[in-house]
Amino acid sequence: SINIPNSVTSIEFGAFADCSNLTSITIPNSVTEIGRGTFHDCSSLTSITIGNSVTSIGNYAFNGASIGTNTELGKLIIPSSVSYIGYYAFSQCKYLGTVEFTDVSKLTNEGIIFDEYYGSGFTFQGCDKLSNIKLSNNIVTLPSYFASNCKALGIVQWSSRLKSIHDNA
Repeated sequence: SINIPNSVTSIEFGAFADCSNLTSITIPNSVTEIGRGTFHDCSSLTSITIGNSVTSIGNYAFNGASIGTNTELGKLIIPSSVSYIGYYAFSQCKYLGTVEFTDVSKLTNEGIIFDEYYGSGFTFQGCDKLSNIKLSNNIVTLPSYFASNCKALGIVQWSSRLKSIHDNA
């Protein structure tokens, strides 16, 4: 387990990538940015608490993290402070079961990334156990491959302002 000190304001590129024994992370309210690949391939990371000041979650930030276990699926709450989520940020999270974007989320159609190079989000792509997504009412566009290959997905609580769902979302 890691509790990031309150003096930290950003966690940079790959800071804890490939830490295969890391099981839990609490990101305090002092942190505003989670960089690219910060917790990439932390295969034992079952519990994540994201502080209420995080505004940006970088590309591949939690890609390949477990976020839950085979006996208790994980729940991820995206705080209202988040205005940017990079591509593949939570893809391939093996035991992620539920994702909730808070109702007052600052994410808009520009928030969940539609990248110029990749052209799509892949935000939760390949999260095999993801069964429930609750979108914030501020989300008006879902990028390509947003939750593609999420074989267990059965419940999506749509944004009342949703206007566009891109290919393979």
